[in-house]
Amino acid sequence: MAIATAGVNTDASHTYTARGLDRRSEDRRITAATPTRFSASVAVPAALVSMGLLVTAAIHVIDMPGREPTYSAAMFLSLIASAIVLAVVVAVRPTMWALGLAGLLSLSVLVGFVLTRTTGLPDWTEDIGVWDEALGLASLACEALTVLFAGVGIFALWSNSRARS
Repeated sequence: MAIATAGVNTDASHTYTARGLDRRSEDRRITAATPTRFSASVAVPAALVSMGLLVTAAIHVIDMPGREPTYSAAMFLSLIASAIVLAVVVAVRPTMWALGLAGLLSLSVLVGFVLTRTTGLPDWTEDIGVWDEALGLASLACEALTVLFAGVGIFALWSNSRARS
């Protein structure tokens, strides 16, 4: 029987835990040297998605004052609240569902941006043709990157789950 040093399992057939020797099947053994399935390939995109959602919320908080139609203010408030909640969820537990919802939320904001700049929305036509607004461009870039990193995170989670099976 090999001796475990510095918390690393050196024995191919047994795992040493705080409770002593733990005999597990070969494919289910978890040791200090075994990387977790939640690795940098998931953590980095999840952190970037979370930051992107928070930046999106901040941009819309800055842009919200003076919104005339009541439904546009309600859309801004619901976007801000859902972006903050999703940012926390993605940061705490980045699942495919959480990343997918984050990507869809950002994609819907992109679509809303394009609609308000092209055809306008009912009682919201003052932004038609205004493509060079600084906050709008920052929001557009942030949301596009959030969609991209949400896709990267989903792919990383999917490939990690495929590697386990």
